Amino acid sequence: MSVIPSTCQNWSRVASRSFWFQCQRRNFHPTALIAKKTSTTDLSEKTLIGNPDPISNIRPVKYYVPANESPEDTEWRLWNERVDKLHQDFWSNNNRKFLKEKEEYVSKIKQEKGSVSAEDLSIFYKSFLNDSYSRHLNYNKTWIKENFKMLLPGLKALLRGKANQVMPYFKKSYA
Repeated sequence: MSVIPSTCQNWSRVASRSFWFQCQRRNFHPTALIAKKTSTTDLSEKTLIGNPDPISNIRPVKYYVPANESPEDTEWRLWNERVDKLHQDFWSNNNRKFLKEKEEYVSKIKQEKGSVSAEDLSIFYKSFLNDSYSRHLNYNKTWIKENFKMLLPGLKALLRGKANQVMPYFKKSYA
């Protein structure tokens, strides 16, 4: 009996190595096969993550809403969406302000010196960070508070989901 498991283990190693080498020869990654199996019809039942926003560099998230969503799950999803919006708004405004001030600074330096060096940009960046310190600090405090507030709705949703998984077993055994 000890021969069969070792033979199976060796065969699985050979098969996986063989598959890996075939993938290398064909210049594609094994996970590409998984991506090909997923059709666009399956995407309606998943949380979707989009391409990064050009200004904020934050990826938008479209959360999946099941038809039988519990109130706990709804509360947690809405809280996530609110925190994502807070995150998106802050970084959009911050990056717009940064780009605008950088453009003004670069044009001012070009008029004075003719060209902009990396040292000039580092001076601007340090002054921008110093000026926006309180704004970043307030954002971080708000973000941390919101994440801690999300723990309770998330825990409720988790426990509700676990209860729904466990309850059928109790109904079968005690009915």
